[in-house]
Amino acid sequence: MLPEAELEAVLNRLKRNGREESQDFDINESLFLRFPQLSAVDGRLYPPSIKFPAFSVNRDRFSRFDDVLFWQYPKYASWGVCSFLAKDIPTPITTEEHSKKTTMYEFCVWHVPEDDNFAHSEVKTYSDDKLRLNDINSKIVKKRFRYCLSEKINILKSPT
Repeated sequence: MLPEAELEAVLNRLKRNGREESQDFDINESLFLRFPQLSAVDGRLYPPSIKFPAFSVNRDRFSRFDDVLFWQYPKYASWGVCSFLAKDIPTPITTEEHSKKTTMYEFCVWHVPEDDNFAHSEVKTYSDDKLRLNDINSKIVKKRFRYCLSEKINILKSPT
């Protein structure tokens, strides 16, 4: 547990305080993701532990790596933290569905600041120019996305 004064400083630093969102992501900007116990195997994030088709991260430009643990503190205090670069988000994946229709899935990161976490961003999945949240039937896309991203992830802090 953090001392109260230190926790207060972190929470104040994370606040939005009227700052505008910025969709300007450098390709080498780190994105931070928290993960629970048993999600890492041999120093790598286990691919099925990566949420799909959308998940939250914090931007390096606006936070420190362990800031992802302070949302709803102390709920995530014992979790681990990993990172990947914006350029590591997998390139589009094209599949041929049962109807023989070819579908291209694209992935991108969006800065979606919250009042208590300005660095909050989301990695999202799109196809046919639409945001896809729960209607992706292709297990191949899910597995390929998770595997490709897991290959690029670096564990910064292990869960305790």
